[in-house]
Amino acid sequence: MEGIVAKEKTIPYLPGRKSPISTPLYWEKVEPSINPENFNLKTISKRFKEMDDLFAPVLYEKQRIDEALEILQRDFPTVK
Repeated sequence: MEGIVAKEKTIPYLPGRKSPISTPLYWEKVEPSINPENFNLKTISKRFKEMDDLFAPVLYEKQRIDEALEILQRDFPTVK
């Protein structure tokens, strides 16, 4: 018998096929009825085949932070 009052045990998190995952969406698809559980390991492959990777342009197209800051300042002038 061990003389330990409390013992920690770490269990790795293993996502199931229905575990929700993060994925980009077109703005027109964002609505109150959208269910995050519909985007999971089981459905993502089909989604990428049908729509490609919506996040891919972020990795390959040049972006300028100054343009983004101008838009933020224009649209949200009270935020500093």
